[in-house]
Amino acid sequence: LNERSAKEDAEDQITTLATQACIYVEPRNKFLRPNQLFWTAPTLGNRAHMVPAAFNEYRRLFELLGVKDVPTPLDHLTIVQDIINELGDTGVPIPQQDRFIYQKCLEVIANAIDSDEDLETAAKGLRDQACILNLEGKLCFPDEVAIHDSDWHEDYFGEELSGMLMPFQPELQSLYRLIDIGYLSQKIRPVIGQKHGDQPR
Repeated sequence: LNERSAKEDAEDQITTLATQACIYVEPRNKFLRPNQLFWTAPTLGNRAHMVPAAFNEYRRLFELLGVKDVPTPLDHLTIVQDIINELGDTGVPIPQQDRFIYQKCLEVIANAIDSDEDLETAAKGLRDQACILNLEGKLCFPDEVAIHDSDWHEDYFGEELSGMLMPFQPELQSLYRLIDIGYLSQKIRPVIGQKHGDQPR
């Protein structure tokens, strides 16, 4: 492949591998996708890696495959998808390191979503996936949770709602609007009435 990358017609042939785990990284003892490797060190834990120095001679090939200098918002969305595929809708809290990476990726996506049409289109796919971290650290479907914006409303139910609530995070609101997550105060409307004798009014 490295020899073929120098040819003029190489791009169309090689880029078909761009979404495949086609690069074996010996220090990691596994094959990685091109969008999991970068020329500078990403700060995404074990979800993305810097290209080993031994691969610098293959730079032309790696760039045709889609290896970049730094992760784009779409790359962060792919990492979110990886975590959902592995840990979504399992009923158990996701590991702390993955929780930190997941949160960071969501913040990058939310910050870019209003100005990146391709990202917005791709992120809409989260609506049908267990992509929301609830207060228990578990990944849930968007229609199973509400944004915790009112202690007053929560007090009606005590701890019963913990699995159905997610924290209020202003930095993620553009993303949550896109995947249509409602607020607790909008979903619960207490009815207050007066009581005269034995009959409520």
